[in-house]
Amino acid sequence: MNMTGITELEAIRRARMMRRSLSDLPEKLTVPFKTEAVEPFPVEVFPEPLARFAAEGAASLCCPVDFLAMPMLSVAGVLIGNSTIIRAKADWEEYARIWTLIVGDPGSGKTPALELVLEPLHVIQRELADRFEAAQAAYEEDVKRWAEDKSKPKPVPPVMEQVYTTDTTIEALAEVLARTERGLLIYQEEAAGWVLSLNQYKGGRGSDKQHALSLWNGAPIMVNRRGRQPTYIPRPFVGFTGGIQPEILGQLRNEMSESDGFIHRFLIVSPDPVPKKRTEAVVSEAAKWAWDKACRSLMALEPAEDGPYPLGFTADGLEAWHDWIDAHYEEQNAVDFPDHLRGPWAKLESYSLRLALVLHMLRVVCREIPDDADVDAETMVRTTRLLSYLKSHTRRVYAELRETPEDRKVRLAVAWLQKRGGEATLRDFLTYKVAGTKTASDACNLADLLTERGHAYMQKAGRTYVVKLVTELETEGRDSDS
Repeated sequence: MNMTGITELEAIRRARMMRRSLSDLPEKLTVPFKTEAVEPFPVEVFPEPLARFAAEGAASLCCPVDFLAMPMLSVAGVLIGNSTIIRAKADWEEYARIWTLIVGDPGSGKTPALELVLEPLHVIQRELADRFEAAQAAYEEDVKRWAEDKSKPKPVPPVMEQVYTTDTTIEALAEVLARTERGLLIYQEEAAGWVLSLNQYKGGRGSDKQHALSLWNGAPIMVNRRGRQPTYIPRPFVGFTGGIQPEILGQLRNEMSESDGFIHRFLIVSPDPVPKKRTEAVVSEAAKWAWDKACRSLMALEPAEDGPYPLGFTADGLEAWHDWIDAHYEEQNAVDFPDHLRGPWAKLESYSLRLALVLHMLRVVCREIPDDADVDAETMVRTTRLLSYLKSHTRRVYAELRETPEDRKVRLAVAWLQKRGGEATLRDFLTYKVAGTKTASDACNLADLLTERGHAYMQKAGRTYVVKLVTELETEGRDSDS
């Protein structure tokens, strides 16, 4: 007998043993497996030209629109930078610091989507580099002339401006931030490296993590470097965007339980995957131009003479924000509110203002509203839609972060079965390596796990057994040999 036959026989034997043992038990309650449903990204929160850019990009790349829309929020926030703040009351104001993280499998389109969104920043950075090179050449000529006649002040070297960086060491960030007045985007295709590196060597007890916490808050930071003068950043502005694979997301489990709330600072979204298919869809030049123009217009925003321009609310805008924040607090005060969501929900209080600032300024630069307009009810309606979307994804992400290895196997197996119409043989489990299945024993153990949890049952089909998902709540009374 070949190995396939042996494998099948072992699987059938294990399945029969399992069904015989179950037949001696009282009737068992079966429960359909429920995943946390997530809302689709509400592209209508953007001005129409930018909504079109996100939608066309998603169609062209065959990826969730979230992969473009979320980084757009971070990019827009950084370009607003230190130019503008939003003020809810005299002692509460927020900058547009937005930290976004998109979850997707390898090949799901995360990186191409990020690159499409960041293209205006790449162009701007190339222009800044060209400008710096020209200034550096002029500076070197000035130094030569100064060396011949030192009666004049020594020329000051030019500064290389940056709008983004991929170097996330605190020392490198401090150096860039010291010469960046507006704002800086940290961009990481695979963001787990930065998050996990903050714990390297120091067990999370060093200063790197504290500096990272300060970057989200915008608190002053002082970086001491061996052999060099300390670097003091009075008002750092750092945005963040990047991607992460579902497999690696679980490595952040320890971060989720940290009392400092570092992981809670990220707006993490995990959209349902989009099936791959050939497509003739492209991103129109008009859509690309609209996004590029919006980025350049945001970067051109000027602060007030004495600091960032303070943005206020209209009466109906403030009322709308009060309605949302009151409902948000009421939700958290409920006796059955999950403890593991308290951290991210607390950060959404600040994000409700930060996102309102970004959406408002996008409306301004797209000429939906006047330059001197305050945040109105329409902006807050869009903001609350966005916050509802973010809450749905936070529930899903934090549920997955809390999974045990067995929980994860069940979730992956159920998702795979659902794609196949709700049933499969044990051989299928092995052939397609479902939830990490490598052996016949693994396949049977997985079937055991699904049935023990009440999410599936075994049914004989000819000479083999089929695993079938439970589709409704019921008491199991099936004949395994039917």
